[in-house]
Amino acid sequence: MVSTVGHVTHSWNILGKEHILTYNVMEDCSHDLILGLPAIQQVGVKTLFCDRMTTETTPKCNLYIVNNTTVPSNACSIIHVKVIPNVSIKKNVILDLHSYWKNTNYILTFEQICLIHDGMIPLVLFNVERSSVQLYKDTHIGMIHIIQELNDDTLLVNSEKVILDDADWEETLSPYPARKIPLDKFSFIELIILTNTLLTEEGKSKLLDIFWEYKLAFHEYDGQPGLYSGNQRLNNKHKTDEVPRRIKPLRMSIEKEREISKQIADMLRTGMIEPSRSPYLSRVVLVKKKDQQWRFVVDFRGINILIERQTHIIPRIDKITEDAAGKQYYTSFDLKAGFHQIPLDETTRRIAAFITHEGVFQYKVMSMGLTSLPDKFQEVMDEVLHNISNCYVYLNDILTCANDEKTHLKNIAEILNRIRHFGFVLDSDEIHPNPEKVKTVIDKPTPRTYKEVKSFLGAASYFRRHIRNFSTIAEPLYKLDKSFLWKNIHGDAFKKLKDALINATTLSPPDNTKNYTIFTDASFQGLDAALVQQDKLIAFVSKSLKPAEKNYPIIELEAL
Repeated sequence: MVSTVGHVTHSWNILGKEHILTYNVMEDCSHDLILGLPAIQQVGVKTLFCDRMTTETTPKCNLYIVNNTTVPSNACSIIHVKVIPNVSIKKNVILDLHSYWKNTNYILTFEQICLIHDGMIPLVLFNVERSSVQLYKDTHIGMIHIIQELNDDTLLVNSEKVILDDADWEETLSPYPARKIPLDKFSFIELIILTNTLLTEEGKSKLLDIFWEYKLAFHEYDGQPGLYSGNQRLNNKHKTDEVPRRIKPLRMSIEKEREISKQIADMLRTGMIEPSRSPYLSRVVLVKKKDQQWRFVVDFRGINILIERQTHIIPRIDKITEDAAGKQYYTSFDLKAGFHQIPLDETTRRIAAFITHEGVFQYKVMSMGLTSLPDKFQEVMDEVLHNISNCYVYLNDILTCANDEKTHLKNIAEILNRIRHFGFVLDSDEIHPNPEKVKTVIDKPTPRTYKEVKSFLGAASYFRRHIRNFSTIAEPLYKLDKSFLWKNIHGDAFKKLKDALINATTLSPPDNTKNYTIFTDASFQGLDAALVQQDKLIAFVSKSLKPAEKNYPIIELEAL
């Protein structure tokens, strides 16, 4: 948290054009002036975050895969991609990846400098999946920009946007002023925004007092990570005495090794990990997040098969939304790095070890990817919050609601007019699909593999209660097998399902004091039903038919 003492506006004249910029004034700043990206872009400068390099303006040259290629599981492959239109001259180019490849979680690659030769360039790909991945001929990979010159100080780019994901430009700055002491009450309260609430002025005042009283529960107060202080621990047990084979760390670029070193230092400082001599080793991979930051991921798949699975009932999201809908006040809590707040016992720490170029370390707290983690985390949260009325827990998301202000404030509430939770938007009368969640599904490209079809169906099924005839619409996609023979019928079903998501029905919360009516419909494609209560739609239900059931007469299908 950086506090400011004021701001000042200043006018710049660049190439005959006036630009007005506003600057924040801070105490103890490491530089006289720091210009951020928005300011740089406002004055018309396009920046390439790479040392000593510029690019020249060229027509858009797109890259396409030359031949059908299979990338084996957990392996690195070099494939050739062709440049269209062809660039006959031999020049170094910067590869700018298509957004699809930047966001994928199973095929990893990176922006790279390559030499065009015979209209083609090599591309390095790494497959982190358990199974091999098929890449098809003429798949669009991205585009290129030709490098014009190299020098010590030029950073201007004349072509379209070329921003490398691996840029480490921030490391050239002195340490940015950081907060080392907890916030005072005024600075803490200033962070809280109480717009669009149903609270009275008295209620708002009480809520602020509650937040300040429990300030240590907020990460923003002192920046310290939380740690569960109860008796529960994740205690994983071995299936056998088998010890996995010895492994070496993955070979990575200097930039990625630098990022791993940085994150290891941070985790050692905060007490998340410790040095280890465990033989149960897993490898580390770095995955790009949407904000272009690196996510540190340990691949525990090889270890998980040696561990006994623990179970605990994780609640159904649709049940939570039904129970919570219909209230007047809602507050949502999201635990800061929630899984990292639950300690591991000594045995599980040894299992949660990983190897890097820095050496071997092991987690002291829960880590994503370790088996039984969601079940144990839910068990801990259920135990901690079991005696709070109208409190619903789904892993690290907590929702509390009430019909009166006094009760809600008692549960430490921040009230919102509409609250987005568990993929839905809840208000006092209706349940809507969250538009942001729906957009992530409808933005998915046409599947090119069997696995991508399954991924799309899994995401779409999350909203099936809002879609009439879901099973009937999706039946052609469910029938696809691993041979993946994509036809027009599959493309039509894919489009219809997206359209149904866009026009998803708003549902009403059920009232257990009133009667229900079920409307059913049967066809040889599937069974469909609607649950209605006094002309209010509660939910849609659908089911595909088994092969034997397709031989039933309609009257018997209706009875199913």
